[in-house]
Amino acid sequence: MTLILNNKSNRRAGVLFGTVFLLLTTTVTTFAQVETSQTLSVSPTLFQMTANPDQSWQSEIRIINVNDYDLTVYPQVVNFAPTGESGLGDFVPVFSAETNGQTLAEWIKIVTEGIVIPRQQTVTLPFTVSVPNGAAPGGHYAAILIGTKPAANKNSESLVQTAQFVSSLFFVRISGDVNESGAVREFRTSKLLYQIPEVSFEVRFENTGNVHLQPQGDITITNMWGEERGAIPINQQTHFGNVLPDSIRKFEFSWKGAESALDIGRYKAVVTLGYGDEAKNFTTSTTYFWIVPYKQIGIILSVLIALIWFFTFAVKLYIKRMLLLSGFVPPSDRLRTTNDKDRRSTTDTVQITRYQTVLAPVRTGLGDLWSRLRTRASFVAQVRAVVDFIGVYKIFFITCVVVVSIVVFIFVLLSRVNAPSRQYEVTINNPDAQLTISSERIYYDNLKAQGTPVPATITPEYAQYNLDVVNVSGEIGVAAKLRLLLEAKGYVVTSLSGDLKRADERTVILYNPTDQEAALTLSKQLKGALLSADPSVTQSHFTINVGADQGQ
Repeated sequence: MTLILNNKSNRRAGVLFGTVFLLLTTTVTTFAQVETSQTLSVSPTLFQMTANPDQSWQSEIRIINVNDYDLTVYPQVVNFAPTGESGLGDFVPVFSAETNGQTLAEWIKIVTEGIVIPRQQTVTLPFTVSVPNGAAPGGHYAAILIGTKPAANKNSESLVQTAQFVSSLFFVRISGDVNESGAVREFRTSKLLYQIPEVSFEVRFENTGNVHLQPQGDITITNMWGEERGAIPINQQTHFGNVLPDSIRKFEFSWKGAESALDIGRYKAVVTLGYGDEAKNFTTSTTYFWIVPYKQIGIILSVLIALIWFFTFAVKLYIKRMLLLSGFVPPSDRLRTTNDKDRRSTTDTVQITRYQTVLAPVRTGLGDLWSRLRTRASFVAQVRAVVDFIGVYKIFFITCVVVVSIVVFIFVLLSRVNAPSRQYEVTINNPDAQLTISSERIYYDNLKAQGTPVPATITPEYAQYNLDVVNVSGEIGVAAKLRLLLEAKGYVVTSLSGDLKRADERTVILYNPTDQEAALTLSKQLKGALLSADPSVTQSHFTINVGADQGQ
């Protein structure tokens, strides 16, 4: 854990989990001001252990001074308690008279005198945790704070220095009657309706037991067709994200999917969390939201209305022309009568007229085509007759082509909507910073966790080159699988990401012109991927835009 202090801005220390109940900041000011800056870090930042009553445990903390001057620090032990729902906590001083030796801070023994750390050096701080015989079962929490103190005046100049702290947390589980219980208190999105696939999720997990829990799992997102559109990992491959007893912790995430005009409708999100060391328990919750792209829908509706109008106009024009060619004039005013008998007769006549209005042009057109073909003896003449026939009825044929094209276009779009996988991005909102990861990275981590087999290691001639792998295929996992293969062959992959807006078929390798020979060797490893020389690319560095051909 590293903390950079700057007295000019009078910032507080960025202590892990945030706010501090103890007075951690002290400032002394007189006449002149001398600005100082300090960097202090400790390792490890978290100890998690299980102990029995009447048991002792010893270890040490490393205190690192990266400054260009010696630094004196003063350690102290405090208890740790949760505050709020964002993972922040309070450091509470020890009150032995009130706690009677039942808190973890009272079980930790360290040297509390000042420790001098030479510049650019590391010193160790040993400690001992002695659990008393009557320690209560469950979780106990404390921290060792390492901090500075204000300096004394020198040469009539006043130093404005701030006493700041970094911490190493202790999460100790005492065996005995341990209760591991919790549940998802609330799972929701920030709103119900979204125009684009960018959704914020909030999960509130409540710990109702007497020991800290680290819920782990994921949020699975599916569209209205049942196809998965995202999987947000929660607390996977991390030591933090714990929820202390009798508290609620809020986890916040953002999901960004690839935009599609027809991938709309009601989405379903399911969070599943597992927790507990004694026995694995699971809790789940479901929420729904809608993605409706208003602008895209407006454009599509406008196009459909225009096409329907054009189709109706073309059909009417075709029918009118065929009626005139067949010599048929549908009756109108003469069919109007007033009595019931005449009305029934009129209804039958209108139905017959409508039937003839649709079929008569078809029969006339087919008869016209047959008469043209029958009078032509040679094949060439018959072909010319067909061409002339299409020219006469071109409006009808153009309308048919347009309708068929629309049907094919809609079919292709629906096939795209029902694609089994599509790329996405996930943003994890931590109390101190945001972490954005791509679906390719999540897919890669899952493959590594499953121990996916890879070919035998082959060290290539240009293994010292660094590779940036980008998935531009539009399908999840293509670049992640390729990274595993490249690493198995000895290449060094420095980054793995995905482009949500591209769906390229071919793979392209971007390289500096000075690295042409190495690029050719890499292309052979990737099924003859295309090469593109780019002077802006750093030497000894390749960018691989992975297309769909690598997944075949």
